[in-house]
Amino acid sequence: YDPDRNLLTILQAGYWPMGLFRDYERDYLDHHERIRQRHPSYRVMADCRGYPVQSVDVGTAFAALFERLMRENRGHCAIVTGSALNSMQAKRAIPFDNVRIFAEPQDATEWLFAKDSLPG
Repeated sequence: YDPDRNLLTILQAGYWPMGLFRDYERDYLDHHERIRQRHPSYRVMADCRGYPVQSVDVGTAFAALFERLMRENRGHCAIVTGSALNSMQAKRAIPFDNVRIFAEPQDATEWLFAKDSLPG
């Protein structure tokens, strides 16, 4: 997390069994709570180019996690994917107005820091 830019950067790679997802979920929620003590909303850059399409169980768990996170964090969240199939899975799992899917990191960065990327 970069407090000067109010940006949480995430790198996701590999195929995840449910146990690994649960570890990620605990860590993410811990970061989320600590960041929100100082900033109600923050930006997220998730680089998922090395993260293949996941199992239905992991995809469903991600959807539930992001349902909670996006209710509390209204900052822009950019997800960079490596394929059209990954993009489709991300859009289905995370259908929120403040989340966008990108093919290129530079496009994601521009959107993350656009005017009104953080409420308030």
